[in-house]
Amino acid sequence: MARARLCPLLYLVCFVAVVIVCGLEAQTSIKLSVERKLPTPEFAHGMVLPVKCDADGNIFFRGSGGHVPSEGALQRMSADGKSITTIKTETGDFSKSTLSNFDVSPDGTLFAVMSTRHNYLVEFDDIGQMKRHPEISAFGGGIDIRNFAALSANAFLIAGGVIEKGRPGRGYTAIIDADGKLVREVRVKNEVDPQEQNAANLVLGPAMVGDDGNAYVLRAATEGARVLVISASGEVLRTLVVSSPVPKGKAFQMGAAKGRLAVEFYRDDLPTWFKVVSTQTGEEIASYESELHGMFLCYSLEGFDFFVDNPTTKKFDLVRAVPQ
Repeated sequence: MARARLCPLLYLVCFVAVVIVCGLEAQTSIKLSVERKLPTPEFAHGMVLPVKCDADGNIFFRGSGGHVPSEGALQRMSADGKSITTIKTETGDFSKSTLSNFDVSPDGTLFAVMSTRHNYLVEFDDIGQMKRHPEISAFGGGIDIRNFAALSANAFLIAGGVIEKGRPGRGYTAIIDADGKLVREVRVKNEVDPQEQNAANLVLGPAMVGDDGNAYVLRAATEGARVLVISASGEVLRTLVVSSPVPKGKAFQMGAAKGRLAVEFYRDDLPTWFKVVSTQTGEEIASYESELHGMFLCYSLEGFDFFVDNPTTKKFDLVRAVPQ
């Protein structure tokens, strides 16, 4: 499955803070070692990104549909790996719809974007049943949503492409409310057409909400990454430009905790690397190297959590790795 320094410089352009952290070659790293390994009832399978974690350590993920029992359904696993709840998304009026993206708001509420001919913002209750599902009318409903982050119960970040001539056209980033209405389009410099995959272009990565209440939106380049920090009101507060800890390393996933942002980098011929930076200044805190062959799930000050295939049980182990 895919996984997925010269000097800090701070400057202001049009009242937007931009923090640049850049690198030369592979930096001195700290090895990650396994602290604990918990068995889970989930059969090992491919993953459909994103993977999200809530404040209680619950893990939300989708299978690729290739292995029973997942079949591509949205799952919620408890922090100890013992229990799994299947969230009924393709059901009722949405039986022929597609789950485009999902996130858990800071208060623990699960939201998702469901797509048919239109996009819908779906709210789920505590037992995983649909509670409400207003149509997303932003941009006249003609949008292809690639990023989604629940900043609160009434503020959501979406990003992707506006549908033009039957296909995704110009890139956009916006804030919508709980009724799916446009609150504010976020003006992002150098936003790219999500259909373009040329090496020079940035591509849309995952989005998440930090403990400061801001959205962190990854834009992965051919090497390194930049992370947009966007407030619930739609203001671009700053951009963190994070260099790869290894030459030609590509950003894949990220996690945030207590003022720190961990960006996962990979290269086919190397182990996985993580660079942890300050969410305020972009300054590097540490680089970590992991030889675990698994899917990165969550980051906290306690460590890095992964799904790792157990060849004996054919199921996932929930593994926590910590600095040696």
